[in-house]
Amino acid sequence: MMKLTKKDKYGMLLEILAEVELADKDMLVEFVQGEVNAIERKAEKAKERPRAKKEATMKATVLDALTDELQIGSDILAIVLNDFEDATQAKVTARLSSLVKEGYAVKENVKSDIRIQRAKHAVYENQRTVKAVDALQKNNVALFGELMNASHVSLRDDYEVTGIELDTLVEEAWKVEGVIGSRMTGAGFGGCTVSIVKEEAVENFIRKQL
Repeated sequence: MMKLTKKDKYGMLLEILAEVELADKDMLVEFVQGEVNAIERKAEKAKERPRAKKEATMKATVLDALTDELQIGSDILAIVLNDFEDATQAKVTARLSSLVKEGYAVKENVKSDIRIQRAKHAVYENQRTVKAVDALQKNNVALFGELMNASHVSLRDDYEVTGIELDTLVEEAWKVEGVIGSRMTGAGFGGCTVSIVKEEAVENFIRKQL
C-alpha cells in the first residue's frame, strides 16, 4: 500500500468536501486549500535552494577564473567546464555580467582590428577543440582532419604565427592522397607540422615530402 503524503490527504479531503453540503464548507475548503498551497510553496523553496547554491558556486568559479590580463569568454568557459560539465557560454556570460555590475570584473570592447582578429582565432579554436573531442569519441577521423586543416588556416590568417615554410609543408601535405589532416604544431614562427595519414598512404606521403 502506497504511503499517502500530507498533500495527498488534503487533496482527498478537498474531494470529499466537494461532494458534501456543510454549513461552514467554504471556510473549510479555504483552510484546506491554504494548507495545500503552503506545502507546495515549501516544496518549491526546497528545489530552489540547490539551484541557488549551484548558481553561487558557478559564479564563484567564474570569479576565480578571472586574471589581471585581458580574457575572452571562451577562455573562462574552458576553465569553468572543469568543474561544471553543463556550463555554457551563455551561463558564463550571465555570471560575468553580474560580476561586472558588482564591480568584480571590467568589461572592455575590443576596438583594435588586429586584436579582434586574434580573438576570432581563440574563440573558434576553442570551438574546434570541443568538436574535435566529440569527433574522436565518435571515431569520426575525417571530421577530425577537417578541423585540423581549419585550425591551420586560422593560425595562418587570423593569428598569423605560421610562416611560408610551415604553410608550404601543410599545403603540400593537403595535396597528397590519403592525408586526412595537417597543420602546424608548436609555438609558431618555425617548428614543424603534424599530419594524419591513412596507413596505406604513408610511404607515398613520405616520398612526396622528401
